[in-house]
Order: sequence, then structure tokens, then C-alpha cells
Amino acid sequence: MLMAAAALELERTAAAYRGAAKVLKGVPDRAQSYLAELENARQVYWHSQAGEAFQTLVEGLRYPGNILSAEATLLAGTAETIAADLTSYAESARQLGAVVAVLSAVDLTALAQDLGAHRLETMRDAAAEAAEDAGRFVRYVQDNGGIPWLLQEAASRAW
Repeated sequence: MLMAAAALELERTAAAYRGAAKVLKGVPDRAQSYLAELENARQVYWHSQAGEAFQTLVEGLRYPGNILSAEATLLAGTAETIAADLTSYAESARQLGAVVAVLSAVDLTALAQDLGAHRLETMRDAAAEAAEDAGRFVRYVQDNGGIPWLLQEAASRAW
């Protein structure tokens, strides 16, 4: 079913973000090693213009190391949040896929009359179309505030 494709795409993307978060969480440890090496380099000093230039350079490299460590931690948190959102969307994609599957297996005319919903078939088709890729699915869910209640109710009655 097409809906499974959107769910799989969302899950793969969530896994990539979780992987990125894991890598980013390791950056502060590496940044500490980097800063320790800079501190060691700062201990090297000779009295000359070259020595002064070297000290200036070493001191200038400390700031990016500190920023990198702080930014990596923030980015790791952001990546985890994005991964959680994508995982939630993937679960919604599976749920909507189940709703579309149920509604595709029944006579919608009678069900639409029972619900007083003449647009039920159009709604089902739009939901199925949203399954073609993850981006389209996310827009569908955002535009509809989730899985439309009417589709859920119709699937519940058909089930």
C-alpha cells in the first residue's frame, strides 16, 4: 500500500536524525580534546614575532572550539526533537493507511449516506493521494489538523 511508503520514508528520515543526534552528542567530548590540545600548544612559547603570532593563532582557535561544543549540544537536541516528530508522523501515516484500506474495501455510497457526508469518497481519495510521499503526507496532516474525524468515523463504522 502506498501509505506504507510514506511511513517508511518518515521512519528512515527519523532514523537519520537520531543518528545525527548521536554523532552530535559526541562532539563536546572531541571538542574538549581539541581544547586540551590547544592548551598544550599555548604552553609552547618563544620570544619572537613568530612566537607571538603563534600564541595569537592558538588563542583565536579556542573560541571556535567552545562554540562548536555548545552548538553541537543544541543541534543534537534539535535533531532528537525532529526525529520524534517524524516518528509520530510515521505512526499517523500507518493509521491513515489503515483507514484508507478499510474505506477502499467497502461501498462508500451507503456509508456516506449513513454519515450524511457526500464528500467521503473525495476525502478518501485525497488521503490515499497524500500517501505518495512523506512531504505530501505531512502537508495533508497539517492542513487537516491530523486524520480527519469523518474518515476515522467512517472506517470505524465500516470495520
